[in-house]
Amino acid sequence: MKLVYLFLVLFVSITHTSFSQIELRSNYFEEGFDNDIPEGWITHIDQENLDYIYWFEGRVIIFRQSGVESDLVFVSPRINLKENNGGKAIFTIGEQFGDPTMGFGLMSDPADPSSKMEILSYSPTEDWEDVEVDLSSVGDVEEGYLYWSIENREFSYFSFDKVIITEGELSANKEENARDIVVAPNPVQDILQLSIPYEGVLEIHDAMGQSYLKQTVKQGKHLISTQDWIAGGYFLRYQSENGLLQTWPFVKLNY
Repeated sequence: MKLVYLFLVLFVSITHTSFSQIELRSNYFEEGFDNDIPEGWITHIDQENLDYIYWFEGRVIIFRQSGVESDLVFVSPRINLKENNGGKAIFTIGEQFGDPTMGFGLMSDPADPSSKMEILSYSPTEDWEDVEVDLSSVGDVEEGYLYWSIENREFSYFSFDKVIITEGELSANKEENARDIVVAPNPVQDILQLSIPYEGVLEIHDAMGQSYLKQTVKQGKHLISTQDWIAGGYFLRYQSENGLLQTWPFVKLNY
């Protein structure tokens, strides 16, 4: 499987709010589904006639019934990730059934589902939830594609509508970002230094999915030796005890 490394830093948090309470200073991407799926959106469906992605009454429905592991991914048009300067992705989860697990993240190649990098894995608990994903920094990646997917194999579906990417200011997020995990240096040659804001579960795997570390970590500073790891791209996933999920790519270099 060919993966494209996305060397970026993403700070992710989820809040449930109302669109009427959100002050949007500047939208550079906004898309609704009132009149069918707009041009430029892409669907990936491996199990035709069993799984579906379709439009109904102003919402996109992602429907799983095949019971097998297959691609079921809905991809946005290209957006400029650099310009949002710490903005947010906001969308509304509509009806859901069968305890679906929604995947959300970035794809570097909209034609290749294997190029996706997950930002959020989320199980809606009720209908009509507003989901807000904070994109505090996108590093050197200037353009990309958002995707939504259904991850569990059981019969289930969820719907969503009104995708908005807002423009923000990094300075406005300093207090919030102080609670994010800190990973340094990146690239790393030997010792990876972490600052953990809350107790949680830490995982590190390479681009092929091979696990290098999974453990519960306490709040505070931690040192991880990468001396015996091969050079290449890695992903660090941290989920705090209060549910905050963060994903950090980093690069291992040899001496």
